[in-house]
Amino acid sequence: MNSENTNNLSLQAVLLTMMLEKIDNLCNRINEMQIASGNIKEAFDKLNGRIGAFEEKLEQVLQHQSFEPDQRTATSAETDEEKENVSQHLNQSITFESQFVKKDDEWDCQTCY
Repeated sequence: MNSENTNNLSLQAVLLTMMLEKIDNLCNRINEMQIASGNIKEAFDKLNGRIGAFEEKLEQVLQHQSFEPDQRTATSAETDEEKENVSQHLNQSITFESQFVKKDDEWDCQTCY
């Protein structure tokens, strides 16, 4: 009976050790996922910054085009249509990580290039 108890205790110790290793692995994986989600958030923030800069530049270009004397002035409807086309493209490019690639330790959006 004593050897049976010893075997049971040894088996329980092995099982507990395995469970602790699994828990450690899960903790490590959760930590990796948190880091990855932080990287994706940074990529989205960077992309939103680029989109904002692009929209500002587009606005400047559209204003500049409307003031050039040699070219006809774009109608409000045409300008709105151009803005809508750009907006649609930008909305399509703001997708989740399937659109992002990690390049030189930075996330870049494939659609925007």
